[in-house]
Amino acid sequence: MKRCVVSVAAEFEVDVDQQLSWLDANGRSQWAARLFDEVNEVGKLLENFPRLGEADEPPFRRILLKTLPFAVWYTFEQKENRVHLMRLFHFRRYR
Repeated sequence: MKRCVVSVAAEFEVDVDQQLSWLDANGRSQWAARLFDEVNEVGKLLENFPRLGEADEPPFRRILLKTLPFAVWYTFEQKENRVHLMRLFHFRRYR
């Protein structure tokens, strides 16, 4: 399978920006840097392994970040070979 195109929803960008701002404002700049890196890592992983995340409420899938309590919700459109990052949630927000 060739690499997927990864696109980002406006809501995902807002979620990431809000989390980064909150972490920076609350003295957790190291967490902010890790969040930025881990979100980018997830995008790169999904380019090659679009079904890596756990299937959830169709058509959504989710993948947990490696070391931080966040989940990326995304869709995989097989016909278009596209992954679309939809939302970033802290574990407490989507339980």
